[in-house]
This record gives sequence, C-alpha cells and structure tokens, in this order.
Amino acid sequence: SVRAEADKKSGPDTYHLEGRVLYSEQYGNKTTDNDNVLFRYRHDLSPNVFAQAQTSYAKDRLAQINNDAEQNVGLGYKLIDEARNKANIGAGATAQYREATGIESGYTYLGEIFEDYTYKLTDRLTVTQNANFGYSPEGRDRLVTVNGTTVATDESATNYRFRFNTALQGKMTEHISLNLRFEYEFDNAILDPHEKVDQRVTSSLGYGF
Repeated sequence: SVRAEADKKSGPDTYHLEGRVLYSEQYGNKTTDNDNVLFRYRHDLSPNVFAQAQTSYAKDRLAQINNDAEQNVGLGYKLIDEARNKANIGAGATAQYREATGIESGYTYLGEIFEDYTYKLTDRLTVTQNANFGYSPEGRDRLVTVNGTTVATDESATNYRFRFNTALQGKMTEHISLNLRFEYEFDNAILDPHEKVDQRVTSSLGYGF
C-alpha cells in the first residue's frame, strides 16, 4: 500500500487531499488491486456549522469498476471542537458516474451521511476514524451478453454503500510515524458478490513533512 495525505487550514477554510494505491496477493492470486484520490474542501459558516464539497475518483480492478467519479456537497456540524478532541457529523448529496462490468453504467445520485473523529491520546499517539453511508433510490440494472449484445436482465442492484476507516498513528520521531489502520468498505452495486466487501488491516511506516 502507498498512501499520501495533506491538510491545510486557512481562516474559515479547511483543505484535505489524500490518495492511495492498494495491491495484495495471496497464494499467487490477487486479493486487492485498486487506487483512488480524494479532495475535500470545508468552509465554516459559523463556529459550529460548515459547508463541504468533496471530489473523488477511484478504480477497482477486482470489482471490475473501470471508472468511478463522485462529487459530494453537504453541510456538517461540529459536535466537538477542542485542541485534542474533534468530532463532526453531516449529510449531503452525491452525484456519481460509474463505468463497470456487468452493471448499468452512467450517472446516479445518492443521499449521504458522514462522520469523522480525531482524538490525540498523547503528543505522540493519535486516533482517527471516519465513516459514511450513501443510498440511491435508483438501482443499477444488471447486464448480460447474449449473442454479442449486452442487454439488461430483470434484476437490478440496490445502490447503497458503507465505508468505515480507523487508524492509530504513533510518532516515533518528529517526522517518522508507525501507523496501524483498519478499513472496511461495502458496495452493494458491485456485480461479483465476493467483491462487495473490501476490508484490510495494514501497518506501515509514514513520513511527515
């Protein structure tokens, strides 16, 4: 796994950029092969309320998602905003464009709720956690190929997904950290039932600039 993150706060504006590349094999078979990038912008409307815009792009070769682009807009509320302890919740709408094998490609819209939490246990230990749930009332048609022609079946995939991530970061020096991370993702619109769930535990060394 390769991961990079950057954060910047300027007055009422907060910027967050992250990207990751994940690949794994077990007994000679690929078990993970995906990458994504995400940019999030938050603007404080008041001491406790903020507006959010988030843009993301992803590929998952095992789940046969060739392109997945999303644009989210929403509002959030700061439940806790302290130096060592921060918690936010919010809701919004997401426009999604997806090209994938075996399901209808194109645009759809999801309602989404999200939360994120950061707690500094000590000056060297930090816990972060975030989750979101998205649901679309419009399912994606499942497709089959008959005599070289792709047609829709009578089935449709209910379009909802859930993502949960948590990490423990321990600073070993001013710049080097040891990270333990758990990630869980479920996407019901994926065609292969074995690829609907993607979860992992990773430990890594990080370098902070």
